[in-house]
Amino acid sequence: MAAEETKLEPKKFGELAVPGEDSSDQLHLETQPLNQNGERKFEGRSDSKYLGKTLENLHDIFKFQARRSKENKYKSCGIYLTIILLVLSFACTVFMVGTNWFDTTLEKIITLSNGTFIYNLWQDSDVEVVVRVYPFNYTNVEAVLAGMEKPVLKEVGPYVFKQNISKWNINFHGMERITYSENVSTVFLPEESKGTLADVIYTPNVLVIASVNIVKELNMYTQLTFSATLKSFKVQPFWKLSIHECIFGYEEKIKILSDIVTLLDQEIAPTTGLLSNRMGLLPDEITIGTGVPDLAKRGIIQQYNGKETVGAWEGDECNNITSSDGILLPAETVRSGETLYFFRRILCRRFPFTYENYTTTAQGYPVKRYRMLDHIFSYGRNFSHNYCYCRGRVCPPSGIFYPSPCYYDSPIFFSKPHFMDGDGVLLEDVKGLNPDPEKHTSSVDVHVSLQGFVRLVLLEIPATPPMSEIK
Repeated sequence: MAAEETKLEPKKFGELAVPGEDSSDQLHLETQPLNQNGERKFEGRSDSKYLGKTLENLHDIFKFQARRSKENKYKSCGIYLTIILLVLSFACTVFMVGTNWFDTTLEKIITLSNGTFIYNLWQDSDVEVVVRVYPFNYTNVEAVLAGMEKPVLKEVGPYVFKQNISKWNINFHGMERITYSENVSTVFLPEESKGTLADVIYTPNVLVIASVNIVKELNMYTQLTFSATLKSFKVQPFWKLSIHECIFGYEEKIKILSDIVTLLDQEIAPTTGLLSNRMGLLPDEITIGTGVPDLAKRGIIQQYNGKETVGAWEGDECNNITSSDGILLPAETVRSGETLYFFRRILCRRFPFTYENYTTTAQGYPVKRYRMLDHIFSYGRNFSHNYCYCRGRVCPPSGIFYPSPCYYDSPIFFSKPHFMDGDGVLLEDVKGLNPDPEKHTSSVDVHVSLQGFVRLVLLEIPATPPMSEIK
């Protein structure tokens, strides 16, 4: 039986004629009648070529649709993944902040708790300090002793030393504090020095002048005995010392005076070399905070030799020892540019350094520079906060600091080099001093590592009565 045929109407070029439901499954394309070669032609194109082109276009359409479907699938996956990550991040944040796990993890990373990364770094980090010593040579001692001239001083040096400071006897006191001592080794650097340790200078005999200051307060018999002893041993208020003796000590030369002071049942500061008290294992015990539970106390001195204050001055601020140990600085203080404090027992006080500017070192490192206050040793009306450093409200001239409470009341003064920023009267009694801000300003540069220049000198002694007045 012949199959029924469904008549298809001719369509325009590019359209497909689709048979009805009762037609065969064949697809018919109506175009122009056959040409002489038996091929249908439509607008100059053969039927076979046209059909191939059409199928090619359909393939491109299907390929494009598949690619769009794939891209949409990836976009959906990305959105779902982002939502999942946000939910997980929020859950982790709530978990960490809301539980002890967060605090415990933080302590293990950035506090000085035993075994933490910061503790191991702090424990093993030796500090190298370069010390440049510029002694003063008194060039006219004979004329000064005769009362004919003012002292003429000549700065010599520098004599350069490298000190390596390590931590010993580290002990934990609970979770909040660590106590340690410092071990200091000192090496002379002749290649960087101007002169040798055998150089000789004339300098005041500090022990003699300090002894005179003590004995003058005692009875007449003691004064006569002391004066006779000094004359018999030809002890003078000035003596000749080598640079080695100035730096590392001269115990043999002061043995007689030390014995006399001991017989008088008096205490006096052990007057040895400038660096001799900063060599070997030091007796001082330094207690600092670990940062638990208050991170702001990490590396901050809490006690010195078991004391929470200096205890030598009349005000709480002057007795305050809360300061950096010089290794770990309070991060928030550095970020905000607040004042940094450093405590030095040898100077009997802490010292403030204020932020000056953001600069670059000679090696090209960016640093924050902190500078010691210009008028840190001033006591005038505008510097009443320094009055607590005055003994009995009697202050020395501005420009010098009197640490005698930490030195058995010995008449010792500290000053910036060459009396810089001091009262002009200080320069009237001596010759040869030339203060220079470029050379004599103390500063600290804060970066990944800490380096600083702290320029302070052990200077003049207050006027004492001539030896002839002790009878």
